Amino acid sequence: MVRGTKDALFTWSSLAGGFFSGRFTRDNLDSFESELDLLCVATYCHEENFERLDRARVLADESGLTVPQIALAYVLDQPLEVFALVGCNTGGEFGANVAASDIHLTPQELAWLESGVRPSSA
Repeated sequence: MVRGTKDALFTWSSLAGGFFSGRFTRDNLDSFESELDLLCVATYCHEENFERLDRARVLADESGLTVPQIALAYVLDQPLEVFALVGCNTGGEFGANVAASDIHLTPQELAWLESGVRPSSA
């Protein structure tokens, strides 16, 4: 997609197949058996992504949000016409996901989530 074309981007698996749910940790990857969970492990459960998850957790704690809300806000704050597709198991998850559409991350927060380099507060 080229910026400026106004094409819509429907992001499938905006929460990385459950990776940002907290179910997957560095220590439990060999415990999953379902096909979908194994797909998540193979696709998303790599150290670079765990480091991103760690940063999302810090930002969530600092802002009183959940990690999935930070992940959805990240997707929605991209400079594209994005529609995040997510699955929900409960009404509470649905409500939290909807609330993420009102969260706007700063350019510094977006950059930190991506790179791991936090800008100095000078």
